[in-house]
Amino acid sequence: MVSAIIMASGFGSRMGRNKLLLPYKGKAMIEYVIDAVLNSDLKEKVFIGREEEVLKIAGERGIKTVVNPNAYRGQSEAIKLGIKNLNNGNGYMFLTGDQPFINSEVINTLIREFEKYNNIIIVPLCNDKPSSPVIFPEDLKGELLALQGDTGGREVIKTNLHRVKYVPINDPCCLMDVDTYEEYKNLIEKII
Repeated sequence: MVSAIIMASGFGSRMGRNKLLLPYKGKAMIEYVIDAVLNSDLKEKVFIGREEEVLKIAGERGIKTVVNPNAYRGQSEAIKLGIKNLNNGNGYMFLTGDQPFINSEVINTLIREFEKYNNIIIVPLCNDKPSSPVIFPEDLKGELLALQGDTGGREVIKTNLHRVKYVPINDPCCLMDVDTYEEYKNLIEKII
């Protein structure tokens, strides 16, 4: 069973505003990530947020929400909170709140690959570049909980390269993340 950890407690400093609430086709960007998670085969779900409005959106959709009081310490805090607020499972899928074009089909493809092997790290590849969401097996929980500062799962991947399976994703748009307002404007103009 793969559990979802939606990490939405960053400060969006490159954007200059809360990018998760930016509109796209009548919904906030974060709602697309939540919808993809809810329509997928992910079992237990936890949403790590910092701002009340973002947490409210997830809570109203029935996802367990956790406030990240230490978001200023970096991404590792969201990872740790997510793991500590899940009950059980054999894998953790870490999703970011700034991938509005992610869909349940891609999520389920990654889950199916993980379930074939169960003890590997699943990393999607988009245009030959590693992306997210990533699935880590439960036995790497200790390494994930030991992360400090603004480091994420990449550190755990680096020390476990022999356990990584890259999964090519043919839809390059679905894994795009939005970091700057210019990227947001360009994506919206191209996709509308």
